[in-house]
Amino acid sequence: KLALPLYVVGAEAEYGAGNPQKAWQYCEEALKEKQKNTSIFYVLPFYKIQVDILAATGGHKESFRLCFHVLEEMGLKFPTQESRALKMRAWAALKLVKARGIPTEEGINDMPEVTDPDIVDTMEFLQKAGSIAYRLENVSLYVLVCCESLHWMTKHGLVDSSASIISSLANILTHVYGDFDLGPKLAELAIAVSSRLKQKFNEPRTLNTAGALVLGWVRPLRTCMEYHMLAYKSGLVSGNLDGASTSKMYYSWALVYAGFPLAEIEAFCRASVPELRRTESHYNATLICHVWQLCLNLMGHSEKTIVLTGKAMDETQEPHSKPPLLYSVQVWQRFLCCFFGCWEEGAKNAFENGDILMQKFLGLMYGLEGFHRGMCLYGMAREGDSRYNKPAQRILKEMKDLVKKGCVNLEGPKRLLQGEQAALSKNRKKAKVAFEDAISICRDREFYHYAALASERYANYLMETGDREEAHRCIQNAITWYRQWGAKAKVELLQKEHNLVEKENPASGSCYDSSMTL
Repeated sequence: KLALPLYVVGAEAEYGAGNPQKAWQYCEEALKEKQKNTSIFYVLPFYKIQVDILAATGGHKESFRLCFHVLEEMGLKFPTQESRALKMRAWAALKLVKARGIPTEEGINDMPEVTDPDIVDTMEFLQKAGSIAYRLENVSLYVLVCCESLHWMTKHGLVDSSASIISSLANILTHVYGDFDLGPKLAELAIAVSSRLKQKFNEPRTLNTAGALVLGWVRPLRTCMEYHMLAYKSGLVSGNLDGASTSKMYYSWALVYAGFPLAEIEAFCRASVPELRRTESHYNATLICHVWQLCLNLMGHSEKTIVLTGKAMDETQEPHSKPPLLYSVQVWQRFLCCFFGCWEEGAKNAFENGDILMQKFLGLMYGLEGFHRGMCLYGMAREGDSRYNKPAQRILKEMKDLVKKGCVNLEGPKRLLQGEQAALSKNRKKAKVAFEDAISICRDREFYHYAALASERYANYLMETGDREEAHRCIQNAITWYRQWGAKAKVELLQKEHNLVEKENPASGSCYDSSMTL
C-alpha cells in the first residue's frame, strides 16, 4: 500500500520530466503486483501512464489495444473492430440517450460529485479510451464510449472529465451524424456541467467545443465568440496552457469569419504569437501566424495576394508546407482566392484538397469554409469551365441542408451561392432576388465582408447583362464595405479594374459599431 503510491509519484515525475523510458520502468515494476491478484484499480494509474506514453511516442494502436484491454478487465467490454455491428450498437446507444432524455439544469445541480475512487477511475479511463478511439478515427466506437460515459454520469454523478466528454459527443452528433437537435442540447448540457465542476482544468476544451464548435453553428456567430475567450481565461487560471493557447487560436479564426476589422485582427495576432511562443505553444502560434499573414495580404502589407508569404510566415517553408499545418494553409488560401477573385487557383485547391481540415477537426469554421469552396467553384463555372458545375451544386445543396437544420450564419452565404447558380443558369429574375437577398442578409447580420463580396459578384453579373449603371452602384457599395473592413489591397484592385478613384473618408458612414471592437 505504501510502495504503489510512491511508484505512481515516481512514474509521473519521470514522465513529466521527459523521461518516458524511466517512467515505463516504474510502471512495469508496479504492474508485477498485478500478478499477485491485486485489484486492477490499485494499478490503474500505471496503465494510464503507459497509455499516455504509447500515445505520445506514436504508438497509437498499441495505446488503443492496452486501453480497451484494461477496460475489459474493469468489466467494460467494447467491440473494437470497425464493423456494421459496431455502427449498429452506436446507433442503438444514441437512441437510448434520446429515450432517456437529456438531464435538465436542475438535474445537473442535484447531481453529486463522485467520491468513490474506483468509479472516478473508471469514468476517467472511459474518457481516455474515447479520446484514443477518436484519434484513430473510429467514430462508432467513440460514440459508444461517450454514451457509456454519459450513462455512468447520470447513474453515479460528476467527475472532472464529465463536461468534456459530453461536449465531444455533442460535436460528433452534430457534425458526423447531422443531428442538429440533440447535438446542441448536449452542448448546453456540457456547459451546465462544466459550471458545476470545481476542477476547471478541462473547461477550455468544453467551452471551445460545446460553446463555439457546436452552438456557433446554430446561433449568431458573434454571440458564441465569447466562449473562446472564456476558455482562454479558464486555461490561464487552471494552468491548462495548451487549452488557453488553443482558445486564442480558435478566437483568431472566429474574428476573421465574423468579419471584424482586419487591422484589429492583425494587432491581436501580432500580440498573441510571441505570447504563445513563450509558453511553448508553437503549434497554435503557427496557426495564428496563418491568420496574421492573411490579414497582411488583404490589408496590402504584402507583395502577395493569395500566397501566404510575408512578414508573418512563408507557406513554402516547414512546418507550414506539411500536414496538418498544410491543411490550414489550404483553407486560408481558398479564403484569399474567394476575395481576390482568383477562381482558377481556388477551384483547383477546392477540387483537389476538399475539406480535409474539417473532416479531421469537426466543427471548425462554422460551415463558412464550405461557402468559400463553393464560391471558387462557381467562379470557374461562370467563366465557362463546366467541370466545376456539379461540385459547386453539391456544396450549394449542403448549404441548403445546413440552413434548414438551423445554421443561421449560413443564410446569407447560401443566398449568394444561389445567386451564382441562377447567374450560371441565366435566370435573371432569380439571380436578382438571390444576390439582393445575400447583400441584405449579410449586412443585417454584420457580415460586412460577405456583403461586400455579394455586392461585387452582383455587379459582375449586372455587367454581363448590360446594366452598367446598377453595376457601378454595386461596385461602389462593395468598395465602401471592403474599405471599412480594412482590405486595402482589395479596394485598390477593384478601383483599378473599374477605373475608379474615390477619396478615402473612413470617418463617415462606418458600418461598424463599438460592439465590434476587440
